[in-house]
Amino acid sequence: MSANQHVVDYLQYYCESSTTDFAILVNGKWGAGKSHLVKEFLTDWAKQATDRRVLIASFHGVTNFRQIDAEFYRQLHPILASKGMKLLGKIGRGALKATTKIDLDGDGIDDLTVSPQLPQIDLSEYSATPQGTILVFDDVERSPLQISDILGYINGYVENLGFKAIVIADESKITNKSPEYADIKEKLIGQTLRINSDVKGALPGFIDKIERAELKTLMSQRTDDIEYVFAASETNNLRLLKRGIWLLERLSAHFTDEQWQNRDGIAHFCFVFLALSLEVWSGRVQQSELGDFFVDEMTLYLREQNGNLITPVMTIRERYSMVNFNSFPLSLTLLRNVLLDGFIDNAEIQQALNNSAYFSNPTTDPAWKIAWHFFNASDDEFEAAVETVEREFLENDHWEVGTLLHFVGLRLRFSKMGAIAASVTEVKDQAIALIDRLVSSGKLPLFDEEGSPLDSGSDGLGYHEVSSFEFGEFFSHYRAKVGEVRRSKYPAEALELLQIMQKDVTSFSRKIYVNNFETSPYYDVPILSYIEPTRFVEDLLRLTGAGQVKVFSALKIRYQSNGLKGNLRPELPWLENVVKLLEERAESLRPATKDRVENLLQRDVIPYIKSAS
Repeated sequence: MSANQHVVDYLQYYCESSTTDFAILVNGKWGAGKSHLVKEFLTDWAKQATDRRVLIASFHGVTNFRQIDAEFYRQLHPILASKGMKLLGKIGRGALKATTKIDLDGDGIDDLTVSPQLPQIDLSEYSATPQGTILVFDDVERSPLQISDILGYINGYVENLGFKAIVIADESKITNKSPEYADIKEKLIGQTLRINSDVKGALPGFIDKIERAELKTLMSQRTDDIEYVFAASETNNLRLLKRGIWLLERLSAHFTDEQWQNRDGIAHFCFVFLALSLEVWSGRVQQSELGDFFVDEMTLYLREQNGNLITPVMTIRERYSMVNFNSFPLSLTLLRNVLLDGFIDNAEIQQALNNSAYFSNPTTDPAWKIAWHFFNASDDEFEAAVETVEREFLENDHWEVGTLLHFVGLRLRFSKMGAIAASVTEVKDQAIALIDRLVSSGKLPLFDEEGSPLDSGSDGLGYHEVSSFEFGEFFSHYRAKVGEVRRSKYPAEALELLQIMQKDVTSFSRKIYVNNFETSPYYDVPILSYIEPTRFVEDLLRLTGAGQVKVFSALKIRYQSNGLKGNLRPELPWLENVVKLLEERAESLRPATKDRVENLLQRDVIPYIKSAS
């Protein structure tokens, strides 16, 4: 039996009864399937007799009742037009009461007066019998109108004109806004029906709309697992589940044929993804908290044991006791791209799956990946991997950023597990010494400030021990050395930037302020201070007039958000020198250029120097 059969049964009784003189409320959380159930039932009900009619209007965003009247008119219009009737001549306000009096305490004295905007359409003019027409008022809680006025408006149809009305709403959203709602409802709503999220009934319909055959088959075979994830989420929001399943279909288009052969691995990915999507889209996990999903379970456990606060992610892990988040393939960056931005990169998705525990190959994977998945490895596999990781750490002089950080995190974990003799302090000191050695040899790998590996991990895997004190100390040292190396490169990069300005002013501009076209590597880096002011002025004046305007506009955008008071503060003396040189040169410039430069200085540069001084 359907979880909402009781609702269907009562709707059948209500729609066919000739004695009911009240409205009913179908109540349930957003996304629970209220509207779908009611509309599906009424569609079938209306087909059973030619004199049955259903009119549906949503209060979502409605600011006056004329909008509801207009919607009913729109639905009735074909019938009216066929009879040559005109709406404006069929207003039946005379039969309606001006107010609805409500006696709240039963003492015979009216305690509350509801003064609604009364219906402008006398629907009885167009219905053989009001009993044959069902009015549906959806999304009642989403209107800025007073709930007392809304119910009074609906009452005008029910009490005065004898129509049946079904009100659809999330009642919890109404009671929070209207303290008097309970008293008004008692007098005007005759029956409340609560909708349960019927995932068992809704799921076949969601799956049926999946076009990719492999995913449809997998979902059909694993409905029990999907139902478990949905029940564990406690969101009761079928709309979010449907959205998650359809996003999975987009993702599944990027799985390789070889990956599809591992049905258990694909299934694991799907169920963890659905759980994460339900948590993120319901608002229970903030973007800044997503990183905890990529910290292994043991680290979270130890963090809790050490007295740290229990985070939302810890609570979520407990909620989904049958879901293993540890082996989820997507990195933090990929998850953000997919769930929050709708961006899917084919190569990155495939690589992430191949790097996960479910798709990794112990015979071809590097030792550090086998060690990373030690929960799934045998003792022999793990110990062999540890030995290889230790040897490579000592011998390797060519590192990628992500691999380096994985090695440091893994060695800290090895130490805590007793898999190596070094203490965590010794492991940290060894990692810092490696960084210094790479700086001296000019081989230090640099990371992208925009996608800090400390937050995102790499190769689809989070870093072990990333929250530990030792990892934090190592990374602070590493970050500082990266900054030193970067700054040592700025003079040469500044000259390259000046050359770009001569060849392509637009490209120069986009490199010094945030834009939607390309990455801006220097938007908050005081790179211009490394350019000799005299040379900058000479190269600027060699540009066409249009080129000079673009450069000044770029400087304005660069500094207009208080940049000279923040990271770009070191550029202030440089900018003052540039202005001084241009003002001196202006006296010898030809009239058009002189006028242009003087005006551009006043418009785009000098105001920001003054505000920063």
